Amino acid sequence: MCTLKIKPVYKSISTLIFNGMINYNTAVCLIALATMTIEQVSPSDEHIMRRFRAIVIPICLIIILSWCRSQISKSYREKLRLLEIKTLRASKDEDKAYIAKLEAENKRLGAIIHKDNRIVNAMADSVCTYLATSENSDIEALHSKGLSLSNEINAIRVYRQELLNQCMPDMTSIPLTNYSGIDAIISFMTKEASSNNIVLKFNFDSTFFNSKQSTSSELDLVHLFSDLLENAIIATKHAHGRFIELSLQTLKGVPTISVSDSGIPFEIDTYMKFGIFEASTHTDEGGTGIGLMDIWSFKKKYHASLIIEEMNNTICSKRLSILFDGKNRYLIVSNRFQQIVSKQTRSDLLVINAESNKSVDHILSL
Repeated sequence: MCTLKIKPVYKSISTLIFNGMINYNTAVCLIALATMTIEQVSPSDEHIMRRFRAIVIPICLIIILSWCRSQISKSYREKLRLLEIKTLRASKDEDKAYIAKLEAENKRLGAIIHKDNRIVNAMADSVCTYLATSENSDIEALHSKGLSLSNEINAIRVYRQELLNQCMPDMTSIPLTNYSGIDAIISFMTKEASSNNIVLKFNFDSTFFNSKQSTSSELDLVHLFSDLLENAIIATKHAHGRFIELSLQTLKGVPTISVSDSGIPFEIDTYMKFGIFEASTHTDEGGTGIGLMDIWSFKKKYHASLIIEEMNNTICSKRLSILFDGKNRYLIVSNRFQQIVSKQTRSDLLVINAESNKSVDHILSL
């Protein structure tokens, strides 16, 4: 009878072990069962039993603690896994939407090309026919036919341009500075940003160009805006909130150029190499660091101050400002104050803790 009772228990334990189902709780239960069995079977020596309990109880507590830690780690890993899956699905949906948009645009442009192929052949045939019959026609008939052909070609040109303009950004919202070079580069960079689904906003204060302190040439400004906006586009085109703002304004009498974007902040190594070596945070996206060198050359040429602010808001993550204050300073305002200071290798850099709430306006008074 005893053998019959023990055999099912033995089979159950074997099943747990060989199927990989045994866990910490099972181990604790088995230890507790063994302890009670030993207490019942062994002679009732209190001294021995106390020592036995003193050994067994800590072992059980250690096992339970290990089990709790493993469960917490397992739960944490599971939450991380679910979060990664959620992020990947969101990224996948975003990529699918972008691919669908590109496919629709490709289909639309393909239709335009298909029409152009026919229209070009028809136009060529019409011109050839016109030239072939011009010798045998009188002047009035020739003029009337040429005018009709010209109107037809112009109508086709206008229709085609309207089709192409459907995929171009609305340029009417871009304010004009009346400086042709600046207006041209901002218009071009706006189209470049739009092709990457980035909203580029531009605003300026007329006092910026009238200030005596802003002595930079139009050509230098064009090169600067090109570098600033190109770097911002590279940093922003894979961000979730794709936004760039270029602002020309006067802060406390100081002409200031500011570019804010929603891209990732600069690496600390980039801060240390800014203007000294060609360094880029986005080498995998085509960044070479030449633009940062050109920005530094502009700063040095006009004795301007360069301020980089790392911002924690829902729209922009950083702002790069160039101030024509004649002080030739290099400042960084960041929440990563301790990290940047610990790796600081240059004497011309001043790092300000963002938690001190010092804005550009406040820095101007320093």
